[in-house]
Amino acid sequence: MGIFCQTGPDAFANNTISASLVANEPLRAYVRLVGSETFTAADHLPKTLLDPETGPSYDVAKTAWQDAIGTSKPRWEWIEERVEQDKLLESG
Repeated sequence: MGIFCQTGPDAFANNTISASLVANEPLRAYVRLVGSETFTAADHLPKTLLDPETGPSYDVAKTAWQDAIGTSKPRWEWIEERVEQDKLLESG
């Protein structure tokens, strides 16, 4: 996938891309966030495309991503949302 280099048979090491993730928790968290959202939204995509309202829509607040995450906000508004710590603990 372009993030490791093969050093021998069945042996791999970080390349310049994956090495940037080492000891960089904010970057790792971002990569995980984007990856998990994408896969989850992909599960909702067929239903969204076949829906008479969301299928033909260009509205950024009516996508498979909203169904996957459980929000009515556009992605960037959701990311910028501030949540109190005690609310995070309640939701798991």
